[in-house]
Amino acid sequence: MPKYVCDFEQVRSIADNLAKTAQDYSGDLTTYEKNINSNLHDWDSPAKSAFTTTNATQVATSNVDVEFATQLSNYIKDSATSIENLEEELAGAMKI
Repeated sequence: MPKYVCDFEQVRSIADNLAKTAQDYSGDLTTYEKNINSNLHDWDSPAKSAFTTTNATQVATSNVDVEFATQLSNYIKDSATSIENLEEELAGAMKI
């Protein structure tokens, strides 16, 4: 029987929550961007151009963060599975 290094189900649950949060945030960003663009549609001024440029940069940065969080979630899940498999393999090989 393996001796647990960590609670693998808990780690996977945390990774799943991170992935869901990233997915939710991505949806919120899309909604935000659509609403901002819709609300600013009729506004015409240099301030609008400056705001929309800065806003687009911030949305792009946030989307990069979402992608990072999603990849981190996948990495955590894959790592937990690899560690668990290795622990089981080592426990099976040890005859004490």
